[in-house]
Amino acid sequence: MNKFEEIEIYGEQIYYRGQKKMKIREYKKAKLSQSEALEELNIWLKSEGQKPNTISFIKHNWNK
Repeated sequence: MNKFEEIEIYGEQIYYRGQKKMKIREYKKAKLSQSEALEELNIWLKSEGQKPNTISFIKHNWNK
């Protein structure tokens, strides 16, 4: 793996980390429960070809 590929992978990780946090905020504003938010987030991640998250990620970012 060369430097360009490493940078591309790292940039993608940062992008999805930010997107997941934004989506959690949207779900909270929409008055979804944490488990419903997890389901919605995992559906979105699956459509993007990403790995699903756990409830602990939702709980950690719920009040931020």
